[in-house]
Amino acid sequence: MQKLVDKRKRKAETTRRSYYDEDDESLDDFIVDDEGEEEEEDNYHRSNRSSGRRYQEEEEGYDRDEIWQMFNRGKRRADFVIEDDDDSDMEATGAELFREEQRSLRVAREEDEAEERELKRRAEEKKRRKLRQE
Repeated sequence: MQKLVDKRKRKAETTRRSYYDEDDESLDDFIVDDEGEEEEEDNYHRSNRSSGRRYQEEEEGYDRDEIWQMFNRGKRRADFVIEDDDDSDMEATGAELFREEQRSLRVAREEDEAEERELKRRAEEKKRRKLRQE
């Protein structure tokens, strides 16, 4: 029984190997010798170290500035830069906060009073209509 199991395992291993061996043979033609290209790229990169971003963009096949110009005609990139100088405008003293709270309170009271007057006016108008109908 053990012999039969061993025989089947060997057979399965040989079929697996042959399948992978066939793949390896077909890929021999696929391998490209690109050592010369790598040296050219290394030389280019060394000569353009200061423009590392440019090198990366050329390697990836796009130019950010050109794309920016295509989609944002008439606009500069600087127009979209968020400036954090507005932080000083957001600071308020305690007195300024108190004044703002008082102003908000006054406006809210005025709005409430106007709403009350409108509700009373509508209620009186409704009563007048009712009296006229009778």
